[in-house]
Amino acid sequence: MRAVALLRGINVGKAKRIAMADLRRVVEQVGGRQVATLLASGNVVFTTELAEPAAARTLREAIAGELGVECRVGVWCQARFRSVVDEAFAAFSAFPEIAAAAREQPSRLQIALYLDAAVAPRLQPLAERDWGDEALRIGADAAFAWCPRGLSGGELAEELNRAAGASVTVRNAATAGRILAAL
Repeated sequence: MRAVALLRGINVGKAKRIAMADLRRVVEQVGGRQVATLLASGNVVFTTELAEPAAARTLREAIAGELGVECRVGVWCQARFRSVVDEAFAAFSAFPEIAAAAREQPSRLQIALYLDAAVAPRLQPLAERDWGDEALRIGADAAFAWCPRGLSGGELAEELNRAAGASVTVRNAATAGRILAAL
């Protein structure tokens, strides 16, 4: 299957540094084919024979063993990842002004992909709050945050990070689109 692996919290600041060439090598060592990385933030597209959970576990263990970096890894098959990205834009269809703005500024639409499905109920109270011009919706595989001032310009992203912790890995919709194009 064609898949995307998203690593949480690498190459942010000075901690957990991984060269993308090393990451590609590790993915190939565990059987990944047609491996490509995007940006330097732990986005890998590849072909694998493993199912999503097994691929995530294998990659996490290989990265720790080969590169000495402990990080959470999520793997989504191409169809499932496309569905999550489509859902991100559809999540705000009841709010035409947000939906239009998200299409014009996809970097302001944050997709918090679940690394642990049990996180969704913990996020639900946040989705019920009034965030002013920010908004949060909860999906089956991810939570979707509209942050018109960016991740550091509003309160929602900070609260989402606090509630979700290491149970999600976040990519903006612009980056997700680039990942889809590479799949």
